[in-house]
Amino acid sequence: MGQIPRNFRAIGLTEHGPENMATLRSFAINCLRAAGHHNIAAGLREMSYEPFTRPLTLLGPR
Repeated sequence: MGQIPRNFRAIGLTEHGPENMATLRSFAINCLRAAGHHNIAAGLREMSYEPFTRPLTLLGPR
């Protein structure tokens, strides 16, 4: 196996890291779609306005 850049190791982009990040990204997109957001970029922007409360509200019980 070739050399892995040092900064990749520092942020966990070795082994299963990329697959795990892709899974989390898909989960976030599916949560936004389930909440009725048709435009994913706009939904992410809306969630970023209150980063400590809105995502929890999105994931919370309905």
